[in-house]
Amino acid sequence: MIEIARSLRRDSVSSRVQRYQDKAKECERMAEKAKGREAAFLVKDARQWRDLAMQAEHWELVRGSMTESLRELQRTRLLLNGLGD
Repeated sequence: MIEIARSLRRDSVSSRVQRYQDKAKECERMAEKAKGREAAFLVKDARQWRDLAMQAEHWELVRGSMTESLRELQRTRLLLNGLGD
């Protein structure tokens, strides 16, 4: 199951995770041009977008590995049912 999660992580990033990462980059670019409190707010905002991206990626991996586990369970049940015939 861990190998499945690793392979999923290597393959691609979902559009949702990519969108969150893009928002973080946008905030960072704006923070470079801003000053004072506005810059600090944008840096904090970028950090929150990056945290959200990491959380979304984690839960997508969990969901993907759970789905694969369920498929494997179904295959096992089908094989066991076929042996009983």
